[in-house]
Amino acid sequence: MKEIRLYFAQARNIGDNSSSGRLIEFTILVRNLDYRKDVEVLWALNDGAWETRRADYLRSAGDNEVWRAKIRVPGNNGKSPGDRVHFALRYRAGGREYWDNNGGANYAIETDAGLVASERFSLIHLDHADRMERGRKTCAVRVALRASAGATRVGVVWSRNGWKSSHTSLCSLDRCSPFIISGATLLHGSTIWSVWTCELEVGDAFRVEYAIFADTPEGRIWDNNFGSNHHCRRHSLKVLTLNLHCYQEEDQDDKFRRIALAVSELDIDIVCFQEVGERWNGGAGDW
Repeated sequence: MKEIRLYFAQARNIGDNSSSGRLIEFTILVRNLDYRKDVEVLWALNDGAWETRRADYLRSAGDNEVWRAKIRVPGNNGKSPGDRVHFALRYRAGGREYWDNNGGANYAIETDAGLVASERFSLIHLDHADRMERGRKTCAVRVALRASAGATRVGVVWSRNGWKSSHTSLCSLDRCSPFIISGATLLHGSTIWSVWTCELEVGDAFRVEYAIFADTPEGRIWDNNFGSNHHCRRHSLKVLTLNLHCYQEEDQDDKFRRIALAVSELDIDIVCFQEVGERWNGGAGDW
């Protein structure tokens, strides 16, 4: 594989409709050349100024890595569609720089269109989430499929016990998906995508591993995360330890507020505080 390659980019509404704004997600494949690396998307809306958005590591994928960047663009406020985001990908590692700019022509995605993907992929796992929410008994799978593949069936083969046993769940066509209606306009022509969804009944399983397939006239095609399979698991137990430093610092109320927000946002299970003091002796304690 090249050092960096577009996997797919998708556009979606931020609010209740496209006038509320659009979120564009860029999913990128890179070779793991160095621990220290920068992966970036350079983008411009229509003929506007070019901007840079840094991507974040998402997951490993076989011998490679998947990175993702997100940008927000304004809605069309009821105007006719046609806004385009033009973009290219840049990767810096080991003192060198690598590009995927579609052979010098750059990529483009219509903000109302939905999906653009590398031509080498016909089956794509969208919205990959590797964590299950607390108390949830199912794992959602959402798949994009090129209409030209002519698939008659899409499904997921999965296991919750390390493949000692496995299950097969069939996906259903998402007829509300905008990808089916508008498709995504590529520089190489127009490609129509269909979206398929299913819910894996995982029960109380801690970890689920799975691969996605589509049956086509030419045979079965797979998305198995480039040979390492997709997975989804519960959150591990989270323990936080923190030295509060009593009242020897200023702005204690603000500090406590920030600590409480962190505990909430990180969804901590157990919190252990050290140097928990009272407002006594001017905060000096008794040494």
